[in-house]
Amino acid sequence: MRSSTRVAIRVWSAYVQTYNIVRSADGWAISQNKATPEGTYATKEGAFEAVYLAASNDIKKGLGVAITIEPPHAGESVIGGEP
Repeated sequence: MRSSTRVAIRVWSAYVQTYNIVRSADGWAISQNKATPEGTYATKEGAFEAVYLAASNDIKKGLGVAITIEPPHAGESVIGGEP
C-alpha cells in the first residue's frame, strides 16, 4: 500500500463514525468505531433506533456515518428477536 493511500485511509476514518450492530449474549449490542460492543437490545431494530439518534448527532457535527447490521441467521426473525 502506498503511503498516500495510508494517509487517505487515516483521514477518512477520522471523519466517519462507524456503528456495527452485533449479536451479544443477551440479544444485540452496538460497537462504535470498532470498540467493545456495549448496550443490550432485544432486537436489531431496537439497537438501530439507538444508533439512529447517535448518527443524527454525528451528521449535525459534519461527520460521515457508516452503519452495519448483521443479517439474520437461518430461522431467526428478520428483526433479530424471537421468531
